[in-house]
Amino acid sequence: MINLTKQDSEQSHTSSVSAFTTNAGNDNTSVLPTVNDSPAMVVCEKHEGNKKIEAFCLADKELLCIDCILADNHRSGSHEVVTIVKAVEKEKAELTARYKTSKDVTNSLGEQNEKIERHLTNLK
Repeated sequence: MINLTKQDSEQSHTSSVSAFTTNAGNDNTSVLPTVNDSPAMVVCEKHEGNKKIEAFCLADKELLCIDCILADNHRSGSHEVVTIVKAVEKEKAELTARYKTSKDVTNSLGEQNEKIERHLTNLK
């Protein structure tokens, strides 16, 4: 669950939404949502004070605020921390590559099915 805050000139509206998650083996990937199709400030659930999400941990697949970044796992350099923009670019490239591979496999299977159907027709 991610807390989102939509701020306008007079008031702030906070709502909780679930991030979309894709499972590819053990690889969980979160996609950042918006509130009412408007830009939303994403805040950390782990740390009080509505700390703004600043980065993304590639190892943990977690959104990070400044306090999360300074935590042991992330500060020690054992986890790769990138900006949210870089994480989105990386994820988009990975998903595009997976889609292309899936499409290639699907096309190959279709061709194999056609060959089998022709062979079965010839056997009749």
